[in-house]
Amino acid sequence: MKVRVLVVLGILFPLILFGARKEKPAWEKAWQEGMALYKQGRFAEALPRFETVVKLLPDRSSGHSMLGKCRFNLGDFSGSLIHFQEARRLSPEDGDAVYRLVAAHIALKQYSKVIEIVQKFDAGRVPEETRADYLRAAGLAAFAQLHYKEASEYLAKGLAVSSNGAGPPDLRAWLVKALVQEART
Repeated sequence: MKVRVLVVLGILFPLILFGARKEKPAWEKAWQEGMALYKQGRFAEALPRFETVVKLLPDRSSGHSMLGKCRFNLGDFSGSLIHFQEARRLSPEDGDAVYRLVAAHIALKQYSKVIEIVQKFDAGRVPEETRADYLRAAGLAAFAQLHYKEASEYLAKGLAVSSNGAGPPDLRAWLVKALVQEART
């Protein structure tokens, strides 16, 4: 009897002391797998993982954002737009979600939507590393609509906020084009 008690305690004590190993929740496992694949540039393989995250946690903006990023990188701009819009709805203050939303509208050549979003959202809330790109997108959208003064203002702001003063590679060239067109009109 004493031996049985010792054997049982020998088995139960470590389980009680250290706790039984718990499986990760399905959403967390899918998230980690999706992120690993995304970082490797394997967007098509990451897509179903983030779809699982969105299915299990529909009210988390990060799942929609990553699903949108996968779709965007696969060239499904309309599909990405849906998820970027949902990410923005769930986290209206998230500047990265707004930047991604603007990028999807640019890819779909929906320039008036880009201008509308940028006018309503403070560029200062967009992550610093993408702020110049965000303002560049607004400038290009205004340029495409032949609003050269507005385009030059956005492009100049993009140059001003870029850390190295140069911004995205073509930002200066677009600013010069906008200023030339503005002078012509």
